[in-house]
Amino acid sequence: FKRRCPKLDTMADHDIMDIAKSAFADAFGYHFRHGGAWYADWKLWTGIVAYVSVWSRWLVFGMDYSFLSKATHCFGADLLILHFLQYFGALGGLEVLFCFITVQSLGVAYVYYRPQDL
Repeated sequence: FKRRCPKLDTMADHDIMDIAKSAFADAFGYHFRHGGAWYADWKLWTGIVAYVSVWSRWLVFGMDYSFLSKATHCFGADLLILHFLQYFGALGGLEVLFCFITVQSLGVAYVYYRPQDL
C-alpha cells in the first residue's frame, strides 16, 4: 500500500492515527470520555431507545422473528456494550456486561417460552 501512496512514506503511522482520531472524535465519544459527563454520550441514549423499544414490543406482542426487530435489538445492545466498556473501563465494564448479558438471556428465555395468552 505504501508503494502506491508515496505520501504515506513521509507520514509516521501515529500521524495517521491522530488524523483518524480527530476526524471521528465526536462519533466515538472521545471528548465526553475525557472530561465530559458519561450520561451525555449519544451511544447510551440511542442504545437504550433501540433496546427498550424492541423489548417493549416483544413483551406486549410476543417474540417477533423479523430481521428488523432482531437487528434493532442487536444494534441497541451493541451500542450499550460499547458505552459500558468505553466509560467504565475493562474491569468495571466487563462486570456490568456480564450482568447485562445474564439479564438479557433470562429475559429472552421468558419471552420465548411464556404462554401466548398472557
